[in-house]
Amino acid sequence: MGVDDLVIDEGDLRELGISASESECERILYSLADIVIVKPEKNKREILLKEAERIKKNPLMILINKVNWIK
Repeated sequence: MGVDDLVIDEGDLRELGISASESECERILYSLADIVIVKPEKNKREILLKEAERIKKNPLMILINKVNWIK
């Protein structure tokens, strides 16, 4: 599972005004791919766009999504 497997792409992020720069789009898409790897059921347009907006508002979410929490 990777960025190419997501149901949204850079164009979707730009279209909704979530991101304007290519590098920011890439960071957001890679973070979304990390989410979908763990929870494939989240690979839905509405869910990913909400996650992308959340990441845009708080860039630390990119780092938080990469943490493997220990229980």
